Amino acid sequence: METKHLIAILAVVVVLIGAAFFFTRGEGGAGPTPTAGPSKQGITLKVITRHASTIWLLTKEEFLQSDLAKQYNIVDIRFYGPNAALWPDVIKKEKIDVAWGGGPTVFNDLADKGLLQPMTDPELLQVISEIPDTISGSAMKRYDDGQVTWVAAAISSFGFTYNKKQLAERGLPEPATWDDLASPVYAKMLPMPAISFARSTTSTSHSRIYQIILQAYGWEDGWVLLTRLAANGRPYGGSVEAQFAVQTGEVPIGIMIDFYGYELQTKSPDFVYVTPPNSIVNGDPIALCATSEHPEAAQAFIRWVLTDGQKIWLDPKVNRLPIS
Repeated sequence: METKHLIAILAVVVVLIGAAFFFTRGEGGAGPTPTAGPSKQGITLKVITRHASTIWLLTKEEFLQSDLAKQYNIVDIRFYGPNAALWPDVIKKEKIDVAWGGGPTVFNDLADKGLLQPMTDPELLQVISEIPDTISGSAMKRYDDGQVTWVAAAISSFGFTYNKKQLAERGLPEPATWDDLASPVYAKMLPMPAISFARSTTSTSHSRIYQIILQAYGWEDGWVLLTRLAANGRPYGGSVEAQFAVQTGEVPIGIMIDFYGYELQTKSPDFVYVTPPNSIVNGDPIALCATSEHPEAAQAFIRWVLTDGQKIWLDPKVNRLPIS
């Protein structure tokens, strides 16, 4: 019993000594408490985008080695690539810093919902001032109350890609216009589809193509053309799937944004990308999100994308038109 009592007393003494030591440290006598923050850990930027993972990897590799990244202590970029319909929820939940790529319609919707904030960094605004407000009638910037809400970081065109070898084997003509895609001649392939396209709810680029057709042909004739085009093909889950259907030979024709077509042309001389005569160009925006916890660093990244980062578009694996 005496041994047990002695052990209990020793245990109490040890606890009391430990507590006294702990509280002494807490009063500040043993040095500063470590703090987590950009000054020690660096900034991880959060970027929401519709761009492909190839662009993510190239951007991350190039930007993190740049002087701007070092100047603003940016040590990593975390990319998010959800469906465009989910962007507002993801931006709010994840406190996204930068929105990049996806077309003016998506960015105008974000601005109208109050999810973008004006860019104010003087050096960034100087770069933006050198970019035209419009190209061929299409907006390259959005202004709200005289301030820039988004700016184009690249230029896109829209059309379709066909496999000339596959068409020749089937005795089908090579299309040159949107009207050609609606021709009953391609119905000869039915029940196999001749054309791949994505639903408007799953692809911002294909939605833009449908808008282009409606604007070029008018509301009634445009819908007639789209209906006949759809009858010659089948819908796919998104623009990537629609492109892949052409690449694998599942269909001989697919509507797509320009860089998807250029990508296929680099894979085989059988692929031909066409920009129809009544198509248009589009600005592909980048913007500062209202939820950004690092607006200065985020604007430094945007500045890099609009300057040194323009070389990303010229990479053979990307093959897009830079804005500057």
